[in-house]
Amino acid sequence: MAIRSPEKPAPNTPPKVETPKIGTPKVEDAKVETPKVEEAPKVEAPKVDTKRPSFREIGKKYGTDKVTAHHYQHMYEKYLEPLRDEPLKMLEIGLGCDMSYGPGASYHTWLEFFPNVDLYYIEYDAECAEKWSANTTGATIHTGDQADVTFLKKFLSDTGGDFDVIIDDGGHTMEQQKTSIDILFDSVKPGGLYFVEDLATSYAAKYGGGQGLETTFVERVKASLDGMMLSKPSPYFMAHVYSVDCMKEVCAFSKKMPGEIYD
Repeated sequence: MAIRSPEKPAPNTPPKVETPKIGTPKVEDAKVETPKVEEAPKVEAPKVDTKRPSFREIGKKYGTDKVTAHHYQHMYEKYLEPLRDEPLKMLEIGLGCDMSYGPGASYHTWLEFFPNVDLYYIEYDAECAEKWSANTTGATIHTGDQADVTFLKKFLSDTGGDFDVIIDDGGHTMEQQKTSIDILFDSVKPGGLYFVEDLATSYAAKYGGGQGLETTFVERVKASLDGMMLSKPSPYFMAHVYSVDCMKEVCAFSKKMPGEIYD
């Protein structure tokens, strides 16, 4: 009987090795607890009253030419919006007695825009101021000429000065604009603001202006910038001004804060 030899593996053929079956371990089998992380407290964004009207909207509501014939909202929203809820002492020169719609438009605008304002007016037309006094009880009105140095000094004595904001929207003549800022700027609080409106009158003869004249308010502003850059302030009140910002027909003068270095 023939005997078969056991089959030999083919030469150079590695023996078969079965890979042991290893199951995928389950997370719960590892018994490793995930550390608890406390959630950070939620910080809510400050609530903003989106329904609160802007200066432009309030001005349109009362019909002031600050936002109709002019566009001073760009200036006032830039500088006065941050002060809106502050207790302010404010002076405006010109109640609006010479306006076709009568006085009171800016008066009502300021009272709504600044809910905590202590408002003062200088008005040239005493008869008009008296006639409208019943409708302007939210402000203290003084009658006199803003170009009268004696009157302005008495006004400051009577009111105590110390204004956060002064706005010259008065008679718009060169003499009135220049005299008012010369006398009244000292009464602006440090960090306060002085605005002069209707600077187109610097180019109008009826107000003492005209192109090429060196005596206009606008020319004075231009010259004052040279003094600021050269640290030779002129006129004298510019020694207390750290910024002059002008837009169409209006300029803002910002008063220095004591202890700050500006040069």
